[in-house]
Amino acid sequence: MEKSKVKNLSIGFAISVCSVLFILLFTEYLSFFEDFERKTLDSRFNFRTDYYNKKFKEEFQNIVIIEIDDESATKLGRISEWPRSMYAKVLDYISEGGAKQIGFDVLFTENSKDLKDDNLLIESIKRSQRVYSSYYFSAKPGTNDEIIRSFSYPLGNELDTAIYWEQYIFPPIYGIVQNSKGIGFINLKNDRDGIIRRIPLFIKHEERAYPQFAVKMAIDYLGISNENIRLEKGKYFHFNDIKIPVGKDNQMLVNYAGYYVFRYIPFWKIYEQIVPKEYFQDKIVFIAATAAGAYDLRSTPVKEISPGIEINANAFFTIINKNFVIELNSKQAIIILLFLSLFCFVISNIFSLGISIIATAFLWILYFTSALVLFQKNSIWLPLIKPTLVIFTSFTGNLGYKYLSERKQKKFIQGAFQRYVSPAVLKELMQDPEKINLYGEEKELTVLFSDIRGFTTFSENLSPKENVAVLNEYFRRMAKIVFKHDGMLDKFIGDAIMVVFGAPIIQANHAERACLCALEMIEEANKFSKEQEEKGKHQFKIGVGINTGNMILGNMGSDTKMDYTVIGDNVNLGSRIESLNKDYKTSIIISESTYEKVRDKFIVKDLGNVTVKGRKAETKIYELLQKI
Repeated sequence: MEKSKVKNLSIGFAISVCSVLFILLFTEYLSFFEDFERKTLDSRFNFRTDYYNKKFKEEFQNIVIIEIDDESATKLGRISEWPRSMYAKVLDYISEGGAKQIGFDVLFTENSKDLKDDNLLIESIKRSQRVYSSYYFSAKPGTNDEIIRSFSYPLGNELDTAIYWEQYIFPPIYGIVQNSKGIGFINLKNDRDGIIRRIPLFIKHEERAYPQFAVKMAIDYLGISNENIRLEKGKYFHFNDIKIPVGKDNQMLVNYAGYYVFRYIPFWKIYEQIVPKEYFQDKIVFIAATAAGAYDLRSTPVKEISPGIEINANAFFTIINKNFVIELNSKQAIIILLFLSLFCFVISNIFSLGISIIATAFLWILYFTSALVLFQKNSIWLPLIKPTLVIFTSFTGNLGYKYLSERKQKKFIQGAFQRYVSPAVLKELMQDPEKINLYGEEKELTVLFSDIRGFTTFSENLSPKENVAVLNEYFRRMAKIVFKHDGMLDKFIGDAIMVVFGAPIIQANHAERACLCALEMIEEANKFSKEQEEKGKHQFKIGVGINTGNMILGNMGSDTKMDYTVIGDNVNLGSRIESLNKDYKTSIIISESTYEKVRDKFIVKDLGNVTVKGRKAETKIYELLQKI
């Protein structure tokens, strides 16, 4: 059934390809799947926490967060009432300790009532020469002057994006801006589920690009000059030879190392100088609010409620360690989906149902495990939701089509062969339809022809109804014997019978089966003839001819009627041999080719050579007598 197999494989292949297209279109318009995929990313962040704690144990120690927490509020008083001289004292202390960078994730956008207090902080920042301050964009009118323009980059026109950022700037007070080594915005946008996974590296404002707070610190930490920063829109931000992957919105996925993996020290302990200043030698220090009432609590993949400084610290850590989350582009994702889909196509068309299910489950487990390992080791984010859907749809689609196709095929086989072969052979064909080639093939087979001798005389004294009844009973008995030996009852021709052995299922001993069948047919025909004689009717005898050789086997006929049969010179020879029985006064004659197959199993009588009609060459024939 080669043509049918090719057709089925072609349709199965099309189902696999279409399943990819369907899932891509289906998930494109249902954001639920994208949200679910993000959740799987969150799980991967949490899954690898222990691994990262070991891998980056020393690097984590280089980042210190001085937290303005509830404990510090208890010790030092209400946070909103702290004079800026307190910040100046802490800043001087950690600067003297040799901190490499100090980032203030604290907003100083308004002057305090006591300008002298402001000046103390400004002077401390000036002495330090390593302070980074923060500001924010707002929808409320603020200032649009040039106060922070010197900290921007000429990348504005490249930053056009679908994400809208507020247009007004609220910068720190002038003295802080003037004396800070760098400043950056702290605006962040969360995903639809409220979790912050990405940060904008820059925001466009009045045709200029303004850096994010942690990004600015990372740029200076790595020594990246302004002219060596460029954007490959929707793909990468280039910092010298560092390629930071970004999405279509030009935002970077923060590679969260975990929750509280950096060293946290309460503000009051630094203010009261409990921690030795030398501890801060070459450290990156962030000063930020973590108190519950500080209104800087966010949701991250690793913690439902987390201080905002966790995002900045992790973003900074991601950039300086060049440890970026690598998200597949659309082409790479489609290639993976096609591979998985086509693999399911191969599995479902090669293996049985049980093995196919196990193999497909193993494929998904292997892909799932690979996704976890690649994220843990290399921060590669392989999608899980779309591949899972593709595996399911491709496998079930191929399996469903295969089931319907096999059901149709089995129904056809049952209709075509149930009258020609034994129940055992039919069952085997139904279990494995591929054993049949309906489109023609040449095979070595054995053909058996039988004919009733003297049937004309026998039937002269019978009515048409009696003739039909006798013939039907005779054919019933002969068919029973044919099926017993797993022959294919090809056709009835008048009172003759044509049987094929070796098809539709392969039988290595097809010649032997034909000979055994012939002997039993003669015995049963004689028995039936005697029964008819006892009823007052004439006796009759049958003759059988058997030949073995190559024949063309296939489904033959027209659009209105088809027969699965054999044709060829060796088929004709079998028919001619059968007709020789009346000349040689024998019951069963076999050809030389059949004799060579069964010579050690049966007793025969050599009848010599004969020239049959339609053949020029002589054919050696034998009378089949009995089984040895």
